Amino acid sequence: RRLPRFPYYGSDATEQAHYVLDNINAVCKAAGTDIANTVKSHLYEPDLLTFPEVDAVWAEKMPRPPTRASMAVRDLLVPGAVMVTNLVVVVPDESHEIEETRLGISWHPVDTRKVNFTPGITVGDEWLFLAGQLPVPDYAAGDVEGAPPGMPNYVSDIELQTEATMRLLYNQIEANGFALSDVADARIYLIHAQRDFRGFDRAWRRIFAEHGVAAENLPSMSLMPSTQRNGDTGAMFWGPEIEIDLIVRRS
Repeated sequence: RRLPRFPYYGSDATEQAHYVLDNINAVCKAAGTDIANTVKSHLYEPDLLTFPEVDAVWAEKMPRPPTRASMAVRDLLVPGAVMVTNLVVVVPDESHEIEETRLGISWHPVDTRKVNFTPGITVGDEWLFLAGQLPVPDYAAGDVEGAPPGMPNYVSDIELQTEATMRLLYNQIEANGFALSDVADARIYLIHAQRDFRGFDRAWRRIFAEHGVAAENLPSMSLMPSTQRNGDTGAMFWGPEIEIDLIVRRS
């Protein structure tokens, strides 16, 4: 942490990001790999205003950015902590080579906004890791696919946003030679979890059923409410009510 006598010579977010990622890298090296071989990540912050500082350190530590879901959480267990992350790191070998894939994407975060994550990474021919996706087909424009502003009560906004988000993810899955039945794990972030879960669940089950996936074969799923400490949205901008993050493994 910063020295108490010099509170303006740095920031908590920058120092904590270095500390956390350096510690994770020490564990990686002990396992015979490196943090640069990260293929999947989740980043949680109580205050999204710290995101740019954390993201800058992220880029320094991981020049090939992993896929990532970045969402807000109400608070963290350690007082004063501004971020927590978990990473999936590969020990590369002949069967597990790491490659970025741009197949099926409608925009790329590094090209569009200089945000340091990758939309898709393959590991060998078996695994496809996808970044968390919002119902936003054009990140530069920031337009959200959902209920029409003039008629918000005529349709289910969360169902439309779920369908739009899954359509963007499915484009990547299909373009890389996988199927929706290959989705092995899902993390669902809902801004209004109690209000929107039923609508999300209807759309989720309907989408998989339309692709021939029976209810008993749905992927494992974690569902997480996502808002900042001050109650603001947990997404990176106002409008999206959901983010979906998938890991795909060839059946």
